[in-house]
Amino acid sequence: MRTAQAEFAVLDHLDVAVVVTDLEGVITSWNAAAETLYGWSLDEAVGRRVAEVLVPPSRNGAASRILQLLLSREPGQDELEVVRKDGTVVPIYVSVSLLYDESGQPEQIVAFAFDVTERKRTERRLAVQFGVTSALAGSATLAEAAPNILRAICETVGWRLAAMWNVDHRAEDLRCVDVWPADDPELGEFVRLSRQGRFEPGVGLPGRVWSTGRLCGSRTSPSTTTSRAPPPRGRRGCTAGSGSPSCSETWSSA
Repeated sequence: MRTAQAEFAVLDHLDVAVVVTDLEGVITSWNAAAETLYGWSLDEAVGRRVAEVLVPPSRNGAASRILQLLLSREPGQDELEVVRKDGTVVPIYVSVSLLYDESGQPEQIVAFAFDVTERKRTERRLAVQFGVTSALAGSATLAEAAPNILRAICETVGWRLAAMWNVDHRAEDLRCVDVWPADDPELGEFVRLSRQGRFEPGVGLPGRVWSTGRLCGSRTSPSTTTSRAPPPRGRRGCTAGSGSPSCSETWSSA
């Protein structure tokens, strides 16, 4: 049986984040990879409960899951979202094991974790691609497919709203194809104005996407500042957005 001392000699050389706690979840050590992943130095972390360091009070559900995983005194694994020192949220995969003393009694808890942000991003991208492909395959026109395309995007990536615009070559502007969801009472005015609005090249978020042909972002709503239907500010429920070209003549934003 490996002793705790032997375990510690190995942990410091691992590339994955390693957090060691006592049987009550108080941090006794963590390695350099944990410092990099979580943003806290060893001196800042030692002596504090792991949930206190990695989960703010506003995320009590995640704190409970971490403590349950650590204090069950059983091997286990889970995927969790924790908060770095700088306040950013990071999804991690964590595996928990026990360290034993020389008599074979549980002495400490060790949690191995690594960042799964890229994997999550890839999964979401594939899910969006599948949803969009399915919507297009089951529809005769873009207008018919649009609600399902926008719903697939919003539900997969967690956006509250998405809209699609198409190029009107005669008028030389963008016109709204559809907005999802269409029945959110807090976004009713925003949806109505988005459907009515038209965007010339370079005007508003959709117009900037059209003129540049690349992803654009805004700290206000996607429909902010149109040349033909400027929506009023402050009552739309949306304060930030991003837009991207989805094909040669169609643009979407959220």
